Amino acid sequence: MSALKTKVVRLTDLPGCSMLDKNIELMAFEPNPHALKPKKHFVMDTQLFEESADQIGQRLLGITDDGLHYSGPVGCGKSTTVRQILAYLNYPTQVEVGHEDLEYDALCGRLDPVAGVMGFVDGPLKTAYEKGQAFLFEEREKAPARTNVALNTILDGAPMHVSQIGRGHRINKEHGFLFISTGNAAGGVDLHGNHPTAHQQDTSTEDRFDIIQVDYCSHGVEAKMINTFNAPDGMVDNIVEAANICRSVHVSTTREKHADAPDIQFTLPITYRGTQRILRNLMYKRPRFSNTNELIDNVLQSSLNLKSIMPEEETAIIEVFKSQLMKKGGL
Repeated sequence: MSALKTKVVRLTDLPGCSMLDKNIELMAFEPNPHALKPKKHFVMDTQLFEESADQIGQRLLGITDDGLHYSGPVGCGKSTTVRQILAYLNYPTQVEVGHEDLEYDALCGRLDPVAGVMGFVDGPLKTAYEKGQAFLFEEREKAPARTNVALNTILDGAPMHVSQIGRGHRINKEHGFLFISTGNAAGGVDLHGNHPTAHQQDTSTEDRFDIIQVDYCSHGVEAKMINTFNAPDGMVDNIVEAANICRSVHVSTTREKHADAPDIQFTLPITYRGTQRILRNLMYKRPRFSNTNELIDNVLQSSLNLKSIMPEEETAIIEVFKSQLMKKGGL
């Protein structure tokens, strides 16, 4: 266990959680430099937050050693949610982002030049494993399958073998270690080509995770989430409505098609970051434009990567947003 002082807390003790399940218990740490900083303007998706807390609590109670993986579309709050829970708990956390060149040794540690001599530098996974911290592996599916397969024994709770320290060097897992990851492609199975850098993962690795499936949250929650600019409610609502129309015909969606959606499939995801950029740009660019059509065109071009898609899709997305924003009270 970490040398930091800890205490058992209920989920309802955390900020904004008084109405959630009082039976979920977690472990909170004293303030420390390895804890993540909580997001100031955080609007909770209560169902996702409660499920996340329940899964983390199971691991802290020793009920399971399985990893915890968040799977869902781009920009739907996967990392934000788990980061916020860990931050509220002052949980010391190590973070790594997956990419195609990431090797197992980079996670565990390796020999590197230090002050002119070769010395072993701990990797984030080794630090978390031996000190009882959280290891957050974002974009895990972007790392090669061989890197993830090498983590199987870690996910089983077996001692970590670090060959570069010396023959037979083993590190035992400390209580409090959490392995949490995020991804978009369901174990690297990218059926629609939206995540070309995702690697197909081995089923032996994926079988070691509980999965939390995440989707974009409800209209009301997203409206509160993106409005950090004191924008009119009508404008915010119409942006979120347009985003949800687009999401209903995204190539990877499981949603029912919206009645106002066009008869084509979209490949461009409309994320929370995207809707917030649209809102921000509308608020601050309005004084420069007297023509509403030109304003919306300019805002969408600067807020969304529209030139990465086919012209037909670009036109359809613009028309969806115009149809909503030009409603009474939309701007």
